[in-house]
Amino acid sequence: MPHPCALGTLGLTLLFGVIADSGRAQPAKEDKIKIVLRFSVDELDPKNPGDAFVECVVRNQTEQAVRVPVTYTGGYENQVMTLYGGPLTLVMWAGDKKAMFDALAPGKERSVFKAPLKELLLLDLAMNKPLKPAEKRYYWSWRK
Repeated sequence: MPHPCALGTLGLTLLFGVIADSGRAQPAKEDKIKIVLRFSVDELDPKNPGDAFVECVVRNQTEQAVRVPVTYTGGYENQVMTLYGGPLTLVMWAGDKKAMFDALAPGKERSVFKAPLKELLLLDLAMNKPLKPAEKRYYWSWRK
């Protein structure tokens, strides 16, 4: 069972909006939308990470549907979801170039990001794995 985790140095920023009757996204009241970053383990053994993962879940506690991002885009342009730790930002090599959004109904929740800790924390870098043009892969970069 995933465990909620509160770390002072790890966070997630999302861009989202309320879908109005006109079908256009309007700014959402953030206190009614809960963003939970949770981990599947309480402690991680870096030498044996197994299937441990981090997941971001968005809970819509408004009375209207909200538009939430459902992809973690690669590169720096069009980032609508950003995982960060201190001055570092998670970037995906060869990830989706265009952000995709989906409607989240009132009272519902959705996982908008989930990734293995082994990949996010770069625990397999001891292996010689050169970057390939179309291979999705995470790396950390200093924020601008």
